[in-house]
Amino acid sequence: MNRTFITNLILLVGLNLLVKPFYLLVVEAEIQNRVGAESFGSYFALLNFSFILNILLDLGTTNWNTRHTAQNEVVRSHHLSGLIALRLLLALAYFVLCVIIGWILDYSAWQMWLLTVLAFNQVLASGVLFFRSYLTGLHLFRHDSIISVLDRLLLLVSMSLLLWGGITGTQPFQLEWLVYGQTAAYFITLVVAAAMVLRHSERLQWRWNGKLIRGILYQSAPFTIMSFLSMVAYRIDGVMLERLDSPVEAGIYAMCYRIFEAVNMIAYLFAVLLLPMFARMLKRNEPIANLLQLSFKVMFAGVFTIGCAAFFFGETLLGFIYDHHLQEATPVFGWLMASVICFSLQYIFGTLITAAGDLRPMIYMALGAMIYNILLNTFYIPQFGALGAARASFFTQFMVLLAQIMVVRDRFSIGNFKSTLLRAVLFATASLAVGFIFSTPTISRLPVAYNIGFFAVCCVLLMAITKILDWKGFIQLMKSRD
Repeated sequence: MNRTFITNLILLVGLNLLVKPFYLLVVEAEIQNRVGAESFGSYFALLNFSFILNILLDLGTTNWNTRHTAQNEVVRSHHLSGLIALRLLLALAYFVLCVIIGWILDYSAWQMWLLTVLAFNQVLASGVLFFRSYLTGLHLFRHDSIISVLDRLLLLVSMSLLLWGGITGTQPFQLEWLVYGQTAAYFITLVVAAAMVLRHSERLQWRWNGKLIRGILYQSAPFTIMSFLSMVAYRIDGVMLERLDSPVEAGIYAMCYRIFEAVNMIAYLFAVLLLPMFARMLKRNEPIANLLQLSFKVMFAGVFTIGCAAFFFGETLLGFIYDHHLQEATPVFGWLMASVICFSLQYIFGTLITAAGDLRPMIYMALGAMIYNILLNTFYIPQFGALGAARASFFTQFMVLLAQIMVVRDRFSIGNFKSTLLRAVLFATASLAVGFIFSTPTISRLPVAYNIGFFAVCCVLLMAITKILDWKGFIQLMKSRD
């Protein structure tokens, strides 16, 4: 199982590292440079708003699919057809609710149109995730890896042509092009994903199975509640920034949040792989300590290195990507990268709790996180703008991570985790010391780009020295059998 995790993680992360960060940090960042912080800030707020309500498109069916398919290893026709019919009804309800709340928030006519298209995009994206749940549950990780990057690859190509291909002449880039490009990319990906699933399913027979649907919704209700509360806590900051302060502050926040999202995308892949593995191992009463510790060490080593780099070299790193608002964005960047460390580690512990099936602790944590985050944003945003939202994010994610660690410690046999934590502390302390040395001009007088490179190399060496990543054990896992 460990070898399966590692080999598929390499494939999944490798493909996503080639596509998604490049799209976010090069293509989408250039779009924001072209259209400006105010215009992109409005788009960012509307995008977050569309995300908050998208749990209505799913109601926990994707998570149920992953666990059910992983445990039964088959795609049943009556399950698939009934769930597709249900999701079409949910899509209608989602559209209506988006329009009503958008009207209550007094969005302009342009914002309402943009929200409508973004909502449709969420329907398509949710459909992609639904079909991916079957691929993941069947352990068709290579198929899932292709689908995980296809939409971004299509969007990357189309937006690159519009930005640098010369096909628009002298016409400035229009923000609407990005939204319409997303529509086309999601639609094509949805068709490909559906075709992959249908190849491995029984012959499809369209019928409504009310009893099955009610059973799925009942079983998924805890996950639905948890997902909604978590999404509000995760996405409300962008909406509140635009409403309580200004689109410009939302745009500055989006500059840093884009990098947060790029790191988070890679971290999310851990959860995609770990959920069916943990679910199957728990069902078979197999020990999960080795897999838990391995995934924690891999995740911590990666995200802490990125967080340190953001803290010590933030303005330089942002300057590689953006043209404006660098000084205002730098402290926001530091706080958000500290937040992403906590958020990424939640994908390890939260996924284990979710795989066990008892979501009550996760629901309580999500409810607390939502309330705490909204209160912090209400207090911080009017005073500090984007910086206040970033601080609220860090404090919220740190509290949730601590709560998840305590739950996992009490409910599961996690082996000698103190040794793993000790290595993590040693690695973190040494990384901070190295970052301080290379970021202090009186100590290191090299150009900043060289300092960043040397810092990264030193962090890799520290991973080996502290054995936060045991390379010998890693190679043995790759050679071992499942």
